This record gives sequence, structure tokens and C-alpha cells, in this order.
Amino acid sequence: MYDPVKAMDLLAVVPVSKASAIQRAGRAGRTRPGKCFRLYTEASYEGLKAQTEPEICRTDLGTVVLQLKALGIVNVARGFEFVDAPNSLLVERALEFLFALGALDDEGALTKELGAKMAEMPVDPMMAKILLNSAKFGCSEEMLTIAAMTSVQNVFVMGGDNDVTGELSRRKFTVTEGDHLTYLNVYNAFIGVGRSTAKWCARYRLNFKALSRAMNIRLQLKKYLKKFEVPLVSSSSPVEIRRCLVSGYFRNVARMNEDGSYRSAREGTVLHVHPSSVMFNRRPETGWVLFHEVMETKKTFIRDLTVIDPDWLPELAGHFYEFSQPVSS
Repeated sequence: MYDPVKAMDLLAVVPVSKASAIQRAGRAGRTRPGKCFRLYTEASYEGLKAQTEPEICRTDLGTVVLQLKALGIVNVARGFEFVDAPNSLLVERALEFLFALGALDDEGALTKELGAKMAEMPVDPMMAKILLNSAKFGCSEEMLTIAAMTSVQNVFVMGGDNDVTGELSRRKFTVTEGDHLTYLNVYNAFIGVGRSTAKWCARYRLNFKALSRAMNIRLQLKKYLKKFEVPLVSSSSPVEIRRCLVSGYFRNVARMNEDGSYRSAREGTVLHVHPSSVMFNRRPETGWVLFHEVMETKKTFIRDLTVIDPDWLPELAGHFYEFSQPVSS
């Protein structure tokens, strides 16, 4: 679910609609008659919305707008008739951010160097820009891995709050720079094992299926970089990898508060590090991080964090933020 006010994609738990509840009961009783027991009161059911809100009305429209622009739709905001029209603010935010990414020019058309290529790639616009620009930072091989690893869920197999063995296993790959470089270490170790990778994953409490899927996703993304003639180069510099991440995920930047929570740099939303992150209960040296996604339950959590230098923002995202004084002050 996308919140245009916070300018964030939220993984939020929301009630189903009556239509969805009825459909789910039908799925369970497809082959024979039966009874449906709902784990909530009749009053709760009556309070549900009649229909589920169309997905296009509750998601970030960045990818949708890119696709429409690629199809030749010039005026997406006013000249295209959606079957279910999204809030105009969603469209405006998408256009503004695509312009900030360099995917659209001053006239709202796709840029040849970025926008047209981003529209073809099967990742979100921020990651698409990172991949297309990665050779400029000398780390296209590393960014392919990070893009693939952030596309899968539950790389680490955790056994609960007191899973000491799982935590010790994770520390073998953990780096102080955060989750993205930790994922890079995990993947490189995984492909370096050779045979018996399933046993190796079990030993280090890693999800074999997730890592295998990441390997396939990486191969798919690599084909796009070859198609667009992006040089496949590798870097040993964690700084350049982190700078490359900022070049695309500059919207997802937050500064740490004194109480250990964070505040998003532009909207000022209060955020908390998700317990699954290697940055949980850690204080970044610079006090600033970028994050990959947001999950909203009782608190608003951020996942997949990387420590950044705030002085990179004027250089890599000066068009998105306004700086009246040094960022690090």
C-alpha cells in the first residue's frame, strides 16, 4: 500500500473486504458442501468494506506511469482514462519522483538514457536506475547481487527471539555498513560453496530456496544489463556500493533520533528499525541510513538498511532535497 503523504510504500496489515471474505469461503468449499467458520465476530464482518479497493488506487504508480509513457501515453495525469481512476495525488507523486530519478525530462517524456530502459526492467524504478548507473560507480556485479537478494524474502532462517545459534550464524556474514552488504557477503559465500549448497545453508541457518531464487533473478537482471550495454564491472569498495544505492534510493533516507528511532529526511515520518535487520539495536556511525522498504504494524518499521554519509546527498540527490546548511550538521 502506498501512502502519498509519507511518500512511502507500506507493507501494512489491513482487514479484508466482504467480497474477499465470501470469495475465500468459496475457495475452501469448491469440491463439496461445508461450513465456513470466520475467526471474527458478525459485527466485525458487518463493519468490513463491501469491496476491496482496486490495487491501482493503493500502490506507488511509478512503474505504471513508466509503462504508460513507454506505450506513448503523453498526458498520464489528465489524458488517460483508467478503468479505476487513482487519486490524482498518486499520479502527481509518481511523475515528480520519476523526474527526480531522471526517467522523465522537462516535458514529461521518457529520457533515452534512463527512462526508456527503466520501463523495460522487471524491478521498481529506484532499483532500475541503480542497476543502469552501477557501472559509473564500478559495481554493476555487486548491484546485480543486491537487487536479486532484496527481491527474495527470509534469507536468514530465524528460530525466534532467543535463537542464539541463528544470530551467531548471521554474524559470520554481517558487516557494520548494514543489510545490503551483508546480503552481498551471503550470496558470494553461497555461490563459492559449489556442491552441497543445501547442507551448507542448513549449517549457517540460511534459506536455500531463497538463495537459489536470488541466483535465478540475478541471471535474469544480468541479461538486461547486457542488452543495454552496461559494463559488468566489480568493486571492492563498500563506499562506492553504498553511494550507488543512494543514487536510486535517495527518497528512502532517514536520520537517527536520540531515542534510537529514525525520522525520514523529507517527510519527517517517525520510523523504527525492523528486528530482522542487522542494524537493529545498532547506532550507525554517521547517524544516517537508507532503507529498502517499510512495514507498518503497531509501529512503522524500515527493513534492509545501509549506513550512508549524509554529505553524499547534495551530490547524488541535490535535485530532490534543498540544503541550506551542511547535511551532517
